[in-house]
Amino acid sequence: MSGKLKLPKKTITGLKVFCLDCKTKNPKCKHYDRHRYRMHVHIPDTKRGERSKVLKSLSYDEALDEAISFKKEIAANNHEVIRPVSDGNNYSLADAIMKYYQYLGGEHEHVHKRKNVSTDYQKECYRFCKFFADVVKKKKDISRALASETTQGEVAAFYLWAETHYNSKTFNKAMSALKAFFNFLITIEKVQMENPFETYVTKNVIKKNPRSLTVAEFQKILSAVDTENPIQYLNGRGEKKNMYRPYLKNAFRMFLLTGGRREEVVTLKWNQILWTMQEVRFFSFPNLKVMRQKTAKNMHTDTPLKYVPINNDLYDCLQK
Repeated sequence: MSGKLKLPKKTITGLKVFCLDCKTKNPKCKHYDRHRYRMHVHIPDTKRGERSKVLKSLSYDEALDEAISFKKEIAANNHEVIRPVSDGNNYSLADAIMKYYQYLGGEHEHVHKRKNVSTDYQKECYRFCKFFADVVKKKKDISRALASETTQGEVAAFYLWAETHYNSKTFNKAMSALKAFFNFLITIEKVQMENPFETYVTKNVIKKNPRSLTVAEFQKILSAVDTENPIQYLNGRGEKKNMYRPYLKNAFRMFLLTGGRREEVVTLKWNQILWTMQEVRFFSFPNLKVMRQKTAKNMHTDTPLKYVPINNDLYDCLQK
């Protein structure tokens, strides 16, 4: 909205300009994009009792019509506010984040809209949304403020916060996660709003030049499990974690010898070993990444299993 809301010298009693951020009538602040018309109706036989309503329109003439209708409604209902039945999608920011968390976990009342991603991805998206909520609640109550009323100022505040907490790659993930969150509200929950994270400047990520490790370098990684300080501080999550445990050495060897993804290797079982007639051994396990991709695209065809040969080195590792 451009400019500030104004009231004519003569207007209906109780109609005020209200700031959603400062929570004050007749505000002197310059939060013009957060100013709204609000109608106040005094309750008879009380000193300060009143009923109020923030009006939808930013046009004075339309807001005046809303104010008159609200005053008549209050009088007709003995000065009690009759709450309209919600259409179910005008969520507060706190409720919207929880709704998104459930959606990512495959919980949605509309079966055809359900999304199913890994638990780690679900938690990561929720964590970024929670950090955004922490930024917003410094100025307003996120249990009452609507997600649809998110301002560019709040986006900017989170942008600055993320700059000081993340490297370029994680920063871009955080901003993308918030954009996806609001896209969920718009496309899945049909909230009438524009995506406040639609446009932002991403950070330049320097591409790494991956290379193979020598045997000596790999041995140094294994020895670090026993010699390095295991406690690491995770700045983005505000917690400390023991990153080096003795079993990691065998886990690193398993990753190297199988070439499998982390989630595939850590769930391997003895009954997934196949023996051929020629005494050749294989691991057989589901291709979890492909399965999730097919589920996301509603493809219900069977996904072929992955097969990893068990050579002597891998066999020796399994015996430890």
